[in-house]
Amino acid sequence: MRRFLLFGAIAALACTTSGANAQWSDDFDSYDPNSDINGQGGWRCWDGDPQWTTYVSDGATEPFVSAPNSLRMITTADVIHEFAGYDSGEWMFTTWIYIPDNVTGTGDPYFIMLGDYSDGAGQNNEWAVQLQFDVSLDTVNSNYDNFETQPIYYNEWVRIAVWIDLDNDWHTVFYGNDNHGHSLFYEKAWSAGPNNEGVCPLVIDALDLFSNGTNNNWYYDSCTLDERPGSSCPGDLTGDTIVDINDIFQILGLWGPCPDPCPPYCTGDLNEDCVVNINDIFEILGLWGPCPSDDEGACCYPDQSCTMLSESQCYTTDGQWYSWANE
Repeated sequence: MRRFLLFGAIAALACTTSGANAQWSDDFDSYDPNSDINGQGGWRCWDGDPQWTTYVSDGATEPFVSAPNSLRMITTADVIHEFAGYDSGEWMFTTWIYIPDNVTGTGDPYFIMLGDYSDGAGQNNEWAVQLQFDVSLDTVNSNYDNFETQPIYYNEWVRIAVWIDLDNDWHTVFYGNDNHGHSLFYEKAWSAGPNNEGVCPLVIDALDLFSNGTNNNWYYDSCTLDERPGSSCPGDLTGDTIVDINDIFQILGLWGPCPDPCPPYCTGDLNEDCVVNINDIFEILGLWGPCPSDDEGACCYPDQSCTMLSESQCYTTDGQWYSWANE
């Protein structure tokens, strides 16, 4: 009886809870309409060259996902946003792209993510994801791959979602919207890179939005980069290093079917069945308590003995270190 009363009391609080925030996001709504994006919110031009800049939309007549602004991509646009510290764990990057049917030109719109970027490095930068929106063929392709292409959906917002598992060197790209479905586009190793050379670092280093000479404006909006909640401590959805009642409140605030694209997961879906429900609360209860220290793990030796040490301590004693999160 007490168990049902407990869950009843928790459920009564569900409508007052809210989900965890993105680690990074930008909907361009905090910027002045028609303003130069270079130097705002961490955005800057490729190679630091202002000739590649672009502008925030006018906040009135141009399309957007979140009101009132989006990012207007002009013919010469090539803008980047760099990241730091994204070198492990599972992540989901999402953005929305709008391509009018009057976009033409000598080049095509691009969506690019890099594992290593430096100004002036040119071809020594390391690309991880490179989607080309080929307006001459009306298709989207992963450059240099033989994956089946997707159609360009003109005159409507379409979501690009990239699930990135840096710990296991894998990423999966989804493309679509509610009108056409959120299709799995392709999946392969993150380190492979577009050319499948296998040299891209296991790092999310930069986002690159590139016009490549397209005529007429096109748009991006609502970019987010979320760590999979609990990937470094399963069940810790709030990021406070403990699995407790607050994580149950998070589950309740996210209750119901996961939005597309799912699989692989959505926030709160701890058992990866694409729905947040009572089974995820049971997962929380099974993980209850403080998270183990990030710098502590099992240090094992050739004689098959193991002890708990930090990673640096383990390697100085010629051991093989295993993070608790990977056990």
